[in-house]
Amino acid sequence: MDLLCRKRSVAKDFLWELEYWSSMKALGFDADLVDPPDIICRFNGAKIAVPCKKIYSVANVEKVLSNAVKQVEAKFDYGIAAFNLDDLLPEDAILSANTNDEAGKILDDFNVTFLRGQERHFRKYLESSRLLAAHISTAALATLKNESPGLTNVRQATIWTIPGLPHDKERQLKRFFNQMMG
Repeated sequence: MDLLCRKRSVAKDFLWELEYWSSMKALGFDADLVDPPDIICRFNGAKIAVPCKKIYSVANVEKVLSNAVKQVEAKFDYGIAAFNLDDLLPEDAILSANTNDEAGKILDDFNVTFLRGQERHFRKYLESSRLLAAHISTAALATLKNESPGLTNVRQATIWTIPGLPHDKERQLKRFFNQMMG
């Protein structure tokens, strides 16, 4: 598995599920790996489905998002789709920044630009409350000129939703967000 190669990989798909699940467990989530929708977490009796999807091409975003929604709607009232954008970054490239914060800002801008470009697809599912939110995450190997260690892995995540969710769904999203933010 070459993380700097930009080819679809079942191993990278599974690694994304494991990374997301592991980060949820580290934050105290009651979460299990399942297939599908990939991850289930529990809040006071409610279950939130978290389908984990890697995006390999912006041309396929609508299809991948539709598949995530289908995984949620099959059995669950609540869903948050977790998208990994690592494979949209340039192939065989290492991010260069002065500091960890600067590298994080570069990845945050990347996430926001992606969301702006795909907003119509995300709105389609979020406005109908078929999903609570999209959790967009991008990681990159980075060289940091002014910090030690000089080579590190940087990840930036963005949780995107729209106002006007039904009260119960908004409450679940707030609980998820608050726990995700530690």
